[in-house]
Amino acid sequence: YTQNLSRDGYELMGTETCNTGVTNETVTAVPREYKGFTLNPSAAGAMPSGVVTGDGSLVLKLYYDRNVHTVTYKVTGGYFANDALVVQENVPFGTKLSHIENDMQKQGYMWSGWTGLPQTMPDVDVVVTGSYTPADNTAYTVRHWFQNVDNDEYAQDPSLAPDEDMTGTTGGMTAAAAKTLPGFKAQAIEQETIAADGSTVVDVHYDRNVYTVTYSYGEAPAGVSALPEAAAHRYGAEVTVAPAATAPGYTFTGWDHKKFEMPNKSVTIRGTWTADPASIQF
Repeated sequence: YTQNLSRDGYELMGTETCNTGVTNETVTAVPREYKGFTLNPSAAGAMPSGVVTGDGSLVLKLYYDRNVHTVTYKVTGGYFANDALVVQENVPFGTKLSHIENDMQKQGYMWSGWTGLPQTMPDVDVVVTGSYTPADNTAYTVRHWFQNVDNDEYAQDPSLAPDEDMTGTTGGMTAAAAKTLPGFKAQAIEQETIAADGSTVVDVHYDRNVYTVTYSYGEAPAGVSALPEAAAHRYGAEVTVAPAATAPGYTFTGWDHKKFEMPNKSVTIRGTWTADPASIQF
């Protein structure tokens, strides 16, 4: 008799008729080998030996318990390793097996799935394995910040460079790149490690270029007032032109620039003159 799958009873596996016994002699049954089962001599109803009767009514009974083993689920590799994530003990030989229903998904990582689970429980312990690898499509954000015209603070300007949604490998480094924009120079970028949850942000800062405004009279008349001093201005700054110059006997006709926004280059402002009419004497 072999134990059933639920291990709450026994089923007849087979019979064997022996015709060589001698009446009134004690005989003992020879156990058989059954894969996945172990003889249980103390099972209820077991009768491994007995005295041979003349009428041939002696029946010997051997009972075999179903072997049980363990199914262990292991997470291997370098991420979230666990040698005993789930351990299923006392699984009877021959039991139909199916994978655990645990949700193994983790943000920022790829799950391999389980391998090593047979369809039915063999007569040995079973180890089922799976592993994680970093996802190569994990999100991160690149933001661009531009130096203000009138102070050293920085602000975003979507018209120049909007935020960028990028992807990379979890645990790897970002690959943020600066924009090439007139009037600005990007600072060195500090790349970041990409977080699994997509929260990584890389900030790129840009300083405004600084240019010089100079003044020129060209061929200036004698006695002209001193040229205004050269001045440095950031790209995009509003530049107010110097007051009118003076010279005896001449009228200053003006600078060739009015108030203007500093371009992406240095600027020379030129002034011009006209001679006053000669005085009439009587």
